[in-house]
Amino acid sequence: LRQAFGVFAAPPRQDRAEDREARAGAVGEFSLSVHSCDAVKWGQVMRVCNLVGGSLTVDVAREIFRVSGAPLSEDGRMRYDEFLWACATVGGVHGVAFREVANRVVGVANKHSQNLTEKGKGDDAGAGVSAKTKEEKKKKKSMFGSLF
Repeated sequence: LRQAFGVFAAPPRQDRAEDREARAGAVGEFSLSVHSCDAVKWGQVMRVCNLVGGSLTVDVAREIFRVSGAPLSEDGRMRYDEFLWACATVGGVHGVAFREVANRVVGVANKHSQNLTEKGKGDDAGAGVSAKTKEEKKKKKSMFGSLF
């Protein structure tokens, strides 16, 4: 799940040596050295993984981000620990085990990584993967659609 979070989250910020010296001993220095995501990215992850639906609306997803404690961090971004808590909360909202939410997030992250790898191999590589027919899009259902 940590690797999946790394796929969706922004990479650690690369900063200059003089910036590190200016921040020496600063409390928030750690926050720059790990993957993180903001509220917008959290919402995108929820939608891409088909976790929005039923009792989990976009507004509920925003509230989960807010309650996770991420907005209280120095830069207002979600780290891996908050991400785990938020995923567990999503499972609770849907009434399913955390493992099911984690499997969904990992599966989508793996497909996303694979698509990025294929696109990087050639100019038209992966074009067939991203071009879906209308029927395939209609068949796509929420992970928990049968529960609601």
